[in-house]
Amino acid sequence: NEEATRVDVNQILADLDHFIRVHPSRHNNQFTIESLPQNMAVRINGTDLIQILLNLVINAFQSSAKPHSVQIQASLMPQALDLRTFKDGPHDRLLNVEDFENMGPLLAVAVCDDGPGIPPELLPKIFEPYFTTKSERQGTGLGLSIVQRLIKQAKGALNVHTRPGEGTTFTVYLPAFPVQPEESKK
Repeated sequence: NEEATRVDVNQILADLDHFIRVHPSRHNNQFTIESLPQNMAVRINGTDLIQILLNLVINAFQSSAKPHSVQIQASLMPQALDLRTFKDGPHDRLLNVEDFENMGPLLAVAVCDDGPGIPPELLPKIFEPYFTTKSERQGTGLGLSIVQRLIKQAKGALNVHTRPGEGTTFTVYLPAFPVQPEESKK
């Protein structure tokens, strides 16, 4: 049943905001969320979308021991992505192109940090299960492989753009729909 798996994006972002305000990994990091000016729905289980974004935000918080800023920016793209503009390289990866339902409108949710960035030699490995740069206490190395699996199930795509010394942006792309009036009440 497709109707059951449609979630209201701005509601999910508001829920996520509550989680993160009290999350221990937040420490002294700055955190902001920019929701959609015009609300949309996406076809994904709400807990899956929260899990994707929570994983990405916690990774961003943990990317540096120094206080830094993490931002979630949601935007709507009326057209399909031009996949030719994405090039896998030392600073970029685009995942799940083969299963991606690339038709507008698309929701783009970017999780950006101004931490240390991902070194080019690690970028190809970050989605491997159990790969982690964190201590055992901090992580299992499953976060990004789970993120990737959930995005794949939702027929979305994930782009990583990173610059050592400048930070990293993970952008999740998901097929979007106008919010039906009864959905916004749920």
